[in-house]
Amino acid sequence: MADDLGDKRGTNKPGPDVYEPLGMALPLSEQVQGLFLRRARSRIVQLLKETGARTVLDVCCGSGCLACRLTLEGLDVTGVDSSATMLTRAKEKHRAANFIQCDAAELSFSGRFDAAVISLALHEMDPGTREAVWRGMRRLVRVGGLLIALDFTIPKEKRWYTRLIGGLIDKDEQQMGSIHPPHYRNYEEFMGSGGLEGWLQSREQDRTTAHYFAGGNLGVFAVAA
Repeated sequence: MADDLGDKRGTNKPGPDVYEPLGMALPLSEQVQGLFLRRARSRIVQLLKETGARTVLDVCCGSGCLACRLTLEGLDVTGVDSSATMLTRAKEKHRAANFIQCDAAELSFSGRFDAAVISLALHEMDPGTREAVWRGMRRLVRVGGLLIALDFTIPKEKRWYTRLIGGLIDKDEQQMGSIHPPHYRNYEEFMGSGGLEGWLQSREQDRTTAHYFAGGNLGVFAVAA
């Protein structure tokens, strides 16, 4: 782990836990996401290994599925999330990783990590929070390290299966929006700006790699720190 928490333990108070209503559904959700994200997560592992990363910050780690996968691959993982519901589940399942409750927009560690990852979280943030989270990730990754984002993208080819997958994603986001309305509004804004690829291209000219999955509806982008 990258040194310690700085001043964030006990001082960085997250807001209301919007994921609390989903607690009972997490086991099923993890299984579905595990199938949907299997290849994308494997690519993340490959990218981290190729760069020789050993310490990884998993931002908005949720219930810890990616953190667990990275830990099993021999990486030293610190997962952060604002949701007590998600972290309770993460700690129950994945005791090898270090999980911390804090606001991802106010990350403060005294050390640096070899890499930082964020998976399916940028799209649900408002623009200001999204920028703050990305800046924090950049600040906490050592020079020569790697930032990796996994999120929704706009398919370059409009085929029947890409539209089907995109429709299912949109329906799922609408369902989350029924629980927490800002979620779907932020998702629409994110996709309207070109999804992950459009958002990164507007601020990161040194993007190193891009890989697409789910018919182009999902992308893994790695950026040199």
